[in-house]
Amino acid sequence: MPRYTNLKMEAFEKQITSDPNAIVLDVRTPAEYADGHLEMAINVPNIKEIIDSLDPSKHYFLHCRVGGRSAVASLVLANRGFQHVFNLSDLIENTSLPLVKNKAKSLAA
Repeated sequence: MPRYTNLKMEAFEKQITSDPNAIVLDVRTPAEYADGHLEMAINVPNIKEIIDSLDPSKHYFLHCRVGGRSAVASLVLANRGFQHVFNLSDLIENTSLPLVKNKAKSLAA
């Protein structure tokens, strides 16, 4: 069965600083993203629309607000054969990383 790994924010913060293959995908709506997001995050409200453009060799860290939508998106990636998929199963507000507002960064289909 395809798998992904659940990570708490503390573990993510340690891993993200030393992983050159890391890509952070924020699967919340554009409005939620604009209200505050991780600086390095790319807004991808629908993972299925952009999955064919993703590099399977990269390490994907997915998050939403509390971990539900990102768990679904993580499973989609895992089911497509992505080997390095991490679901941030913690509140984004629990991060010590800076949050930014209204700086759109998205992947178009």
